[in-house]
Amino acid sequence: MSSLLQAKALLRQQIKHALKELTEQEKELQSKIILQKVLSSEIYKASQRISIFLPMKDEVNTLPILKSMFDAGGLDLIFMPGLAFSRNGARLGRGKGYYDKYLQQCLQAGTHPKTVALIFKEQLVNHIPTLEHDKFVDQVIFPTSEEINAIKT
Repeated sequence: MSSLLQAKALLRQQIKHALKELTEQEKELQSKIILQKVLSSEIYKASQRISIFLPMKDEVNTLPILKSMFDAGGLDLIFMPGLAFSRNGARLGRGKGYYDKYLQQCLQAGTHPKTVALIFKEQLVNHIPTLEHDKFVDQVIFPTSEEINAIKT
């Protein structure tokens, strides 16, 4: 277990370094692509009660998504923050376990909100070490290099 925790700590350091290297223009560009993908996604269109994180400096700008929402009590979709994600939905958070605990409480209460991660392409990794209590997200949305290059040209 300690080697797993060390692997997570090392991955956190690597992702934080990669995020520091992103320029404000690159973050803005990737955030715009992600916004378009979210607003056109079926999971977003089908949801009525949504939770979204307010962005930290090194996270996708979620404020335009927040502005596009109407809220109506209870949750059926949660946009999940995190440092890194794998394509299969494994999540590396900031190490406190708040979202894992909250999702477990939802399950115990008989609800299962859909979970979606909005990430910069630099946050996508091949493997994230997980423990049995770690919760996976249902979908990971990120811009591809091709989409970024298409907008830049």
